Amino acid sequence: MNEIVFNILYILITIAATIISAVVVRYINAKTGSQYKDEIDTAAIAAVACVQQTFVDKMKADGKFDINQQSLARSYAVDNILASLTPAALNYLRRRRTDGEVHEYLVTLIEEAVRLQKKEAMNNGS
Repeated sequence: MNEIVFNILYILITIAATIISAVVVRYINAKTGSQYKDEIDTAAIAAVACVQQTFVDKMKADGKFDINQQSLARSYAVDNILASLTPAALNYLRRRRTDGEVHEYLVTLIEEAVRLQKKEAMNNGS
């Protein structure tokens, strides 16, 4: 009788430990993912500001900012983001997306950062 109770208790403890482990791992992954996402978002905002200041403003002042220059600026911003990420954040990003998806994801972040930058400029100008 004691052996049956012990086996049942052992099974229940094993199930509980498995469930608790899964919850803890999911929580840690969510926290880590959030940390890396914040790092990537911050890198995108910084890259847009950098490219705006060092490239876009000059091209606009020279009257040379066209669709080709816009594409080049976007490419500079993607390169800037990738260069500024920690190896851990870069690995996180590449584990979740193919290279083409990484590029498109970063372009989306860049476009959002540009939109926010323009919105902020409009609000400050009003």
